[in-house]
Amino acid sequence: VFDFGEVRQTVVQKAAETPAVYTPTTTDGQSPEQIYQTLSGGVVMVLSDFASAGTDQFGQTQSAQALGTGFVVDKDGYILTNAHVVTRDATCNFTRVGVAVTDNDDAPPELRYEAGLVALDPLLDLAVLKVTASIDPAQALPPSFTALTLGDSDALDIGDPLGVWG
Repeated sequence: VFDFGEVRQTVVQKAAETPAVYTPTTTDGQSPEQIYQTLSGGVVMVLSDFASAGTDQFGQTQSAQALGTGFVVDKDGYILTNAHVVTRDATCNFTRVGVAVTDNDDAPPELRYEAGLVALDPLLDLAVLKVTASIDPAQALPPSFTALTLGDSDALDIGDPLGVWG
């Protein structure tokens, strides 16, 4: 038990004036919401199926899935994602990669496309995929995808705001 002595006076201090909602803006004046509205069409969900992920205690072959995000880097459907989303180890690569997109903020991503692996760098944990087909055979691939422009890191200075989406 602590003994702080007698309390002789109650002091009430006014709280600092802070806004209820902080809305930062980027250097070009866009809020995070505006950036999302502008760029979200180029962000995708990547779902990989693995046929063999080892065996269980009964000797049964186990399958597995991996889920991650990626972003479209080219209007022809090239996607940059993480290598660990499309490979588990050197002996267990995906059997199928699906790409899910969303048309509006209120709907969850919908699995629409299949993709193939173009390049993989496990050390950098990067993979490049290419959309190859629609999941629904009646649905054609779009004429182009919404590609996000890669930034120029040489144009950044220390202290510049940075947004990472996806």
